[in-house]
Amino acid sequence: MAVEYDYREAFDRNLGLLTEEEQKRLRYFTVAIPGMGAMGGGYLVAMVRQGFQRFKIADFDSYELANFNRQYGATIGSLGKPKATVMRAKAHEINPHCEISVYDDGVRTDNLDEFLEGASIVMDGLNFFELDARRMIINRALRLGIPAITCSPVDFGMSSLTFLPGGRDFDDYFGIDDEMPYEEALLRFTLNTLPDVLRRRRLSGARFGEKMIASSITGVQLATAVGTVNALKVLLCSGKIKPVPYCHQYDAALDRHSCKKISMWHNSPLKWLQIERARKRFFGSDMPVEHVRPAEDHRGPRHQQNSELLRHSDTTRWRDVTHR
Repeated sequence: MAVEYDYREAFDRNLGLLTEEEQKRLRYFTVAIPGMGAMGGGYLVAMVRQGFQRFKIADFDSYELANFNRQYGATIGSLGKPKATVMRAKAHEINPHCEISVYDDGVRTDNLDEFLEGASIVMDGLNFFELDARRMIINRALRLGIPAITCSPVDFGMSSLTFLPGGRDFDDYFGIDDEMPYEEALLRFTLNTLPDVLRRRRLSGARFGEKMIASSITGVQLATAVGTVNALKVLLCSGKIKPVPYCHQYDAALDRHSCKKISMWHNSPLKWLQIERARKRFFGSDMPVEHVRPAEDHRGPRHQQNSELLRHSDTTRWRDVTHR
């Protein structure tokens, strides 16, 4: 039976959580999602069902059996098919009026600005180990005045970070620079994404040398839900937001929630002790000690340069949101 699609009726159950005016506004935001795997595919479906209608999605990968435990688009019928193409079709099955631009070669330096053009927010859907692409996209988005949200599924829980224009960028928050070896940058990313990773033995069975982490659909769905709600708060300027340097964590199995302000002293003795412990745990003997090296203070020239750039951008909107 043919049914005429009606936006108002399709998303009527959202009203009460959102006002009718807020629901209408969602149709005109553009959401950029790099990565269409577990998190990226989850974001796309969640945000389409929330009422968002304009998207830019990117992924160069295709589905395989190893994706079945956590990725929305992974089915027998999608094996071997491009993730971005499959997920665009899934979104159109929910809302045929969605406007979705697909970048099936992924996001690269030569198409980064095109991918971000017109974007209202960036939802990080990249693989945990895709550090260079994540750094490039988030830093560029912030310089263009675009907020970015990155949530990570962790065991049976999640971790959430919100980057706002006018605040810390990716490099400042994680203490990463262009000369830093990938292994050290990955450890810094892990420690500031999951501040209690060493104390509570997070990332069970992680093998960084093989780029492997145990995963569960439960963590993915928790992270997707939190990321989507944070996007609503940022875009609609409603609700309290604690952006970086605050990191939010929740573990459903342990019923534990924490919101921790992360120290920006990236080269303190405590930070180097944490990096060394993380190196031994996640890399073992696969990572030589010389791959972790002292670095310059990341609150030096880079911080001053970023502050100068941000001083010339309109950041009043985001400051207002963080104090609601």
